[in-house]
Amino acid sequence: MTPADWENIAHKILDQDKKGFDGFVILHGTDTLAYTSSALSFLLQGLNKPVVVTGAQRSLFEPRSDAVSNILGSLLIAGCYSKNPALQQVCVFFHNKLFQGNRVQKSDCDAFDAFDSPNMEPLAVFGPTIKVKLPFGFKKTSAIAKPSLKQSKSALCIAVDTSQPVLLFPLKKRCDKMPVTRVLRIFPGITKSCVDNFLASADGIVLETYGNGNAPDEDWFSEALKRATDHNVLIINCTQVHRGSVRPVYEAGDWLKKAGVLSGYDITTEAALTKMYWVLQHFESEESKQVMQMSVCGEMTIIPESSVKNKVHIVASHWAPEKGWTASRNGCEDAGPAWCCLPFFHPVIPSPRPGLHRP
Repeated sequence: MTPADWENIAHKILDQDKKGFDGFVILHGTDTLAYTSSALSFLLQGLNKPVVVTGAQRSLFEPRSDAVSNILGSLLIAGCYSKNPALQQVCVFFHNKLFQGNRVQKSDCDAFDAFDSPNMEPLAVFGPTIKVKLPFGFKKTSAIAKPSLKQSKSALCIAVDTSQPVLLFPLKKRCDKMPVTRVLRIFPGITKSCVDNFLASADGIVLETYGNGNAPDEDWFSEALKRATDHNVLIINCTQVHRGSVRPVYEAGDWLKKAGVLSGYDITTEAALTKMYWVLQHFESEESKQVMQMSVCGEMTIIPESSVKNKVHIVASHWAPEKGWTASRNGCEDAGPAWCCLPFFHPVIPSPRPGLHRP
């Protein structure tokens, strides 16, 4: 799976969308599934239809395969519940859970429950009933707000309030040049030559740091990062920890900001890498820095610096059609997350042809 494959999938969906389909299901291998779902969330903005990515831990042709339940669940979401605005996005269905596509990671190689959304609850849970988590302030009669955009010579001109997430429609054109992006994971004993070689000829770097965004405070390291950002290399700081967020609570994290490193907050490595591909293809240098610091389609929770200084921890952000993004602070939610049960739907399964038997 390569970035070119992500673009091909996105363009095929956009082409097929003209035929009036209600939703789309993508069958995918599990190893790189989180990368594809994250990439498609940026490439298919404005589609307003469910695009469900799923797979299986055991092949469809093996005993005890989880493929059938995963495929059927995905088809139910994409077809039968496609009019639910909370589900009209790129998502991942696996083991009776529906996740936001750019918030998911593979967390287990051996279990059927192979995927997790470390910093956001599932969009829906399948049980005797199908429970869908509604965004804060969501009303069934509300219309989804559509962003206004204006074209520029480069790609899209950012003409929105910077306190709100940027929402962009997909650019329906193929990009010729593929940016060089890399993931640099910090580890004890990392050397200058290793970092220099990694930064050489790169267009973007996803920097995986310790804890809340900390890295070695060696002079050579800060100088290398500063030298790279001065040459317009896009560097975003993500935590190595499975759950949590990059926050400037230590001095070691503060000097990264001075070196030009952008905060990734609670974005996953998969979403950070795919977002960087998308941003570098469609935006100029200064615009790309602004977009990387914004939540484009709910891929990360922005933590204002004032909240850090006042020790107010924003643990989650949610999209409401009229209010935009609202946040729950210190576990006390302003509006409270709402769960609704979808009406039970009996899919019509055709009878097998004579001589064939269902497994």
